[in-house]
Amino acid sequence: LADLGATQIRLNNAVYKISDEVIIPGGTDLVGGGHGSIIQGTASAARLNYVGSGETNGPGIHGENGNFTFDGDNVAATAIRIGITTLTLADVYVGETTTAGLRLEGTQNSFFSHLFINFVGDISGNGTSLIIDGASAGNTFLKCEFNEAGRSHILQTKTLDGNGAAIGSFNNAFY
Repeated sequence: LADLGATQIRLNNAVYKISDEVIIPGGTDLVGGGHGSIIQGTASAARLNYVGSGETNGPGIHGENGNFTFDGDNVAATAIRIGITTLTLADVYVGETTTAGLRLEGTQNSFFSHLFINFVGDISGNGTSLIIDGASAGNTFLKCEFNEAGRSHILQTKTLDGNGAAIGSFNNAFY
């Protein structure tokens, strides 16, 4: 997507099959035409990965994203990974992933509205609807549902800083 130079990628109502990670760089937004805009993961590595400008994590301003469905088809491990700051993700349905529906890694000051994450897990009963890794802070979740997860609906983890000290997530609000 970065090679296209686009600031907004619009999805028509159709099924888009992906077998690998789709990187969505800072300054680019992904907007569907409703839940008929279906992104279907066909392999374990298939996911949407919101990143900063030319970085794996870090600053990267994203505007309005969402209005689509991610169908993991019981093979995609994680539907959406966010490793940046300042993102809005709204009106998204995620289902049938094996590990996580949404994973935040150092995500800060982002807004999530009307997310519905359902049927996450493998045949062993593992899976988490929402994983919030350490250093994710100041995020707001409004009217989101996390259902039918194998292990847990919401999991907050800690990461280690350069000195080996644990950093936990903080100031994330759920309404």
